[in-house]
Amino acid sequence: TTSGLAVTVYSDPQYGARPPVGAGTIVNQGTVANVNFNWGSGRVMGGPADRVQVHFTGQFTPDQTGTMWLTPQADDGTILTIGSISINNWVDKGGGGGTLTLPVTAGTPQTFDLWYYENGGGAFVQLLYYTGNGWQVVPASAFSQSNATPSQIAAAQTAAQNLTLANQSLTTAQQNLTLAQQNLTTSAQVLTDAQYALAT
Repeated sequence: TTSGLAVTVYSDPQYGARPPVGAGTIVNQGTVANVNFNWGSGRVMGGPADRVQVHFTGQFTPDQTGTMWLTPQADDGTILTIGSISINNWVDKGGGGGTLTLPVTAGTPQTFDLWYYENGGGAFVQLLYYTGNGWQVVPASAFSQSNATPSQIAAAQTAAQNLTLANQSLTTAQQNLTLAQQNLTTSAQVLTDAQYALAT
């Protein structure tokens, strides 16, 4: 596992608004820490300034348990999928992106997939999440990449949970053994005292 998200950049000059996802020619690839970019009228992620798509992939690992709200703010379109939940805003717009409601467990990664396209004019994309202090950019610490398949990741998580339970059981058994040894020592002392009393 490595930090960050994998990025693939496509040039699709033959399309405008709502291009086919993944259409065009790959012009750049790399890794980014998180999703927080504002290119203005400049080149998008090493590709052209207009009619370009960017594909972010990796894993998203939350630091909390419960429900998270995330929004891909962009000019222009986005499709965000985390785990099995998606939100589609694959349209020309100057900002916004809707809100994805996601059930999460702290420390448990989910697959992350974000498509972004820029048709013309200004270009930016950010992934925000709601906190007690309002909307903030999702930090780099939430993202990683792995060569493992989702089933392998799930198996590793299950194994880790089983190991934790086994360690807890071992700790309890050790505590019970210590208590039994203390009881044995006390019983032996009582027996010794009783034998001494009988002898005298």
